[in-house]
Amino acid sequence: MYDGLSLGKYVGVIFHCFFLLMNLVMLLNLIIAILSNVYDIYQPKSLALYYDGVIESIPMFKYNKEYGSLICGQPPFNALVFPFIWAYSYMDCTEKTRRYN
Repeated sequence: MYDGLSLGKYVGVIFHCFFLLMNLVMLLNLIIAILSNVYDIYQPKSLALYYDGVIESIPMFKYNKEYGSLICGQPPFNALVFPFIWAYSYMDCTEKTRRYN
């Protein structure tokens, strides 16, 4: 006697796995297509976006009379100022900070 249920169970599992894998491939393809489109849109504007970020950060590096050396340190050199931050943070007098600066 032929039992069709056992064969149908395996076919269903195989079909389900195949369906999941195909959906995964199609969704990955869709994500790659969307990211490619976004990249194509922003590629010509990349230099302008970089300069916009640089211009936005200029006021952050503006010299301050009290904490100028701590604020104006550019990223590779601000590590040299790091050990002196605790001393500047405890100074209450603005004249002392201007003199040490």
